[in-house]
This record gives sequence, structure tokens and C-alpha cells, in this order.
Amino acid sequence: MRAKARTKVLKQGLYPRDLTDAMRCTPRERLHERALRGRWPLFPISPQPFYERLVNGLGDAYLPKGATFRLARRLEAARERLDAKTTKEPAARLAARRALVSFCYRAMERCDDSYGEIGEIAREALLTSAKLPFHVAGIASEVWCEDLCELLVWEDWGLLHRHETKPFAQVHGPLAEHAERFLLELADELNANRLHYQAQEALQNVAYLHIAAGRVTRFAEVAARLGSDHWVPIVSLAEAAITRERRDVARAVFAAADRPGLQRDYLHERCIELTGQPPNR
Repeated sequence: MRAKARTKVLKQGLYPRDLTDAMRCTPRERLHERALRGRWPLFPISPQPFYERLVNGLGDAYLPKGATFRLARRLEAARERLDAKTTKEPAARLAARRALVSFCYRAMERCDDSYGEIGEIAREALLTSAKLPFHVAGIASEVWCEDLCELLVWEDWGLLHRHETKPFAQVHGPLAEHAERFLLELADELNANRLHYQAQEALQNVAYLHIAAGRVTRFAEVAARLGSDHWVPIVSLAEAAITRERRDVARAVFAAADRPGLQRDYLHERCIELTGQPPNR
């Protein structure tokens, strides 16, 4: 029976009627959709109507390189209209901005944004959404936090290059503890579904969360999870420790990450450069 099923999937053409629910909605599609819109029913005002307004007004078709300039200008105009209509309603303002983030994510997936026009708008929308005072908007802090964390894990375009810690500006204290637990559980879930790239993104965001919250005593623990395959968060942790005059923590970060991996040699060099010693001393 198993051999027959393998033959059907691997060697025969499949009609739509042959697809199972699991084949129609893969873990990647399901978890990606959850990140983009899964928590919207828990918002005080759902972003869904704002999202539909953007889709109806701007479309959802593929656009080649060069054609995204016009879409970007229309997106900017739509953003200004939404801001004007929601300026006195914090819950609506949060919903509108959150809808804009998901629209931009989808637009970058389907369009050739080689010039980065949509990406610029997406970066601004994401950072603004993360900075809006969620308590005033009336959303539960845990819901807001989990929604933000999942968005960051599925950000695949380098929107936050050199701004990795900024989305966590409002995440501190008990909420930072919740965010860490959620990101670690999310990493496990993603790994279980063979979404290893996104799982690593979740772990890297734990590093940026701790840097933003100033949780220096947790830096080495995060570095140990990451290892030497990802140099940017490791160096960011070490530099943040040195900024806080904790050179001992910086050395501990490099030592914790010092195991076989793609960037091990480079991290050795940065450790000597930043701390004056190799990581294994």
C-alpha cells in the first residue's frame, strides 16, 4: 500500500481531486498564513477589513521589475488615507498598520521588488506597527507580542538589516519572558515541520530580544543555541555586552558559540578583535 502511494505521488501526475488536505495546505503555507493573519480575530478591531480594502484597491497580481514603482506610490497614498482616518482611534490605527504589513509581505512574495520600493514601505509599516502603544489600543499584550514575533520569523527580505532590535522596543520585563518562551516553542514547532530556516530565524530573534531588553545575563545562553552558523547575532550580543562594560559576558558569548559551523573562524577573529582573547581561553 505504501509503495503504491509513493508511486502515485512521485511518478504519476496528480489532478486537483487527488490532493489531500495536507497536500493542499502544507505546513509552510499553514504556518505562514498563521503568522500573517492568524491572530487577527483577537485584535480589538480586526485588520481584515483594512486588508481587504488594500487588496480591492491595489490588486494582488504579479508585477515585474519596474512596475512596482507605481504600486509603491499607490501604497503610500493608501497608507496616508488610512492614517488620516484612524489618527484618533488607537485600535483602528493598529489594525490598519498591521493589515499594511501583511499586504506588503504578500506583495513582495508575488512581485519582483528588485528595486526595493515595496520593501521600504514594508520596513516602515513593520517598525511603526511594533512601536504603536498596544496597551492604548486595547489588545492583550501576549497576543500583540506573539503576533509580532511570528511576523519577524517570516521576514525573508532583510527589511530589518541593522535594525534587528527595534521591533522589541516595547518588549521588556514579564513580556520579554513570554516572548522568549514563545519564540523557543515556535522554533521547536518549525523544526518539527522541517522549516529549519524559519526555526533559526526564531532563535536569532531571541538574541535581538535580549539585546533590546538589556538581559545581559542571558546572552551566552542564546549564543550556545545559535552556535557559529550565524555570525551577525553572535557579534551583536558581544558588542551589546561590551557597550554595557561587560567584556566578560562578551567572551562568554563567543565561547558559547565556539563549535563547528560556517562562521567559526570568523567569530574567532571577531572575538580577538573585541575582547583581546580567543574564545577558548
